Amino acid sequence: MQAGAKKQARKNYGKLLRRIRLKRGVSVRHSAKRLGVDHSYISKVEHNKTAPPWSRMVDIAYVLESPELRDIGEHVAIRRFLKSTEIMIVEFKGLSPSLQEEIGTRQIEQLTNLCSALRPKLVAALHHRPAPDWDIGKPALWSPVPAERGSAEPEPQVGKKRS
Repeated sequence: MQAGAKKQARKNYGKLLRRIRLKRGVSVRHSAKRLGVDHSYISKVEHNKTAPPWSRMVDIAYVLESPELRDIGEHVAIRRFLKSTEIMIVEFKGLSPSLQEEIGTRQIEQLTNLCSALRPKLVAALHHRPAPDWDIGKPALWSPVPAERGSAEPEPQVGKKRS
C-alpha cells in the first residue's frame, strides 16, 4: 500500500470507527476503559492522529461488537501475515550458504516450507473477508496479482478495482 493510500485508509478507518461508536451509543471514555487505553487514544484514532495496529483493530471491533470493524482488522492482519511470509521466504533463501549453515539449514528449510504452505490458506482466508469498503457505493479496492515470481497465488493490491 502506498503512503497516500495508507493515509486515506487510516482517515477512513477513523471515520468508520467514530460512526459505529456513535451508532452504538458508546462514549469515547467507555470504549477506552473497555480497551484498557486512555480516552485520548480513541480520539486520536478517530481524528487520524494515530493508526491502531491490527491487533488493536480487532480489540476495538470486539468492544463495539462490530462485524465491520472485525473484518477490517482481520483483513489487515492477514495482509500483514502474507507479506511477512513472503519476506521470510525471500530473505532466508537469499542467505549465504555459510550463514544458512550457522543458523541451521534444516530449520530454515522447515520454516520456508511452512511459510509456503501457509500462503494459500492465508489467501483463502483473505478472500473470505471483504476488503475495506470505506465509501458506501464505491467498489472495494483489490486485485489479484502473483505473490512472487512464478506463483499463481493472488495477493491483494490496494488501489486497484476488484475484477
